[in-house]
Amino acid sequence: MHGIHARSVAYSLAATADRRHLAAFAFLSLPCIDPISRAAPRFAMALHWTIDTRSRLIVATAEGEIRAGEVRDYLAMVAGARVQDYRQLFDFSRASANFSPSETLELGVLIQVHQKQPSSSALAVVMPDRPAEAVARLLGIMATVQRPMRLFGKPEAALKWLGEPVARRLDKDLA
Repeated sequence: MHGIHARSVAYSLAATADRRHLAAFAFLSLPCIDPISRAAPRFAMALHWTIDTRSRLIVATAEGEIRAGEVRDYLAMVAGARVQDYRQLFDFSRASANFSPSETLELGVLIQVHQKQPSSSALAVVMPDRPAEAVARLLGIMATVQRPMRLFGKPEAALKWLGEPVARRLDKDLA
């Protein structure tokens, strides 16, 4: 159990915490040293996120191979912290994913449940030139939800779009 307990504690704390304090919990997405054995984690997490409560923006970046559990952790954090109405940027430009078909289906269902919340906000996704098949399938599922969503090749363009009044106006139109 490498950091999993700490993250689950953070989710329960974040669910009851004032939103301006949520950024303090974002550091728990990093791998932790096991307090009992003092051993380093067996893997480095590929998915990291930051919550900016002032600009109401979540930035999730991935490097290396993403595991299905990391995506589940992210979705649990968003739901537990009640920040579905924040604009979100996913940067998958330096990531790969090899989810099994059952993991892809499970994540697709979880994403649909989370994204169908009435408060879901704009979503910008930065993709590599050749996305993994599992990621492409998840994007297809995400596209079925009524919310502003665009794909980008560079994070700068995605951030610019999320900051534009058009993306914010679309958020209000969908509400």
